[in-house]
Amino acid sequence: MELDRPYAGSTVPLEFLDTESRVLSIMIEVNRRLYLRDGGAIPGIVENLQDLTHKVIREILARPQST
Repeated sequence: MELDRPYAGSTVPLEFLDTESRVLSIMIEVNRRLYLRDGGAIPGIVENLQDLTHKVIREILARPQST
């Protein structure tokens, strides 16, 4: 497994970029081969990925913010 390949960074609305220190950003990439077969989504997989993504975000938000 590789991190930051093929993409690095994340998207932040331009109005907040380098102007608002409270804005946090995370980009989660999911390889399509994990959830698509023959042009359609594998039943249940997309929902599982959504649940996992929500759990990760909740964990991040629950951590104390460093200043």
